[in-house]
Amino acid sequence: MGVGIPMMVYGLGMAIGSVEDSRVSHKAANLVFASGATLTLSSIPLFIVSHHYKKKAVSVSLGSQQVFIPRGNGFASSVQPALSIKVSLL
Repeated sequence: MGVGIPMMVYGLGMAIGSVEDSRVSHKAANLVFASGATLTLSSIPLFIVSHHYKKKAVSVSLGSQQVFIPRGNGFASSVQPALSIKVSLL
């Protein structure tokens, strides 16, 4: 969850609280609510762009691979955890 929606809820709570309590400023409540709404609305194009470029993104995966360890006159095999990173440039 982003920052926008919690800020909107907090600003709305401040606005409701300012009706009953004179210590809370209407301006501060409106500013927090407007900031949250702006952040929420500005995130929509970012989600659209991120969906468009999803295939070009970096892919990270965890797995295991077999490694060969030199021992005496031959090799011994062992399984080792591996982290693979794939960067697609096209």
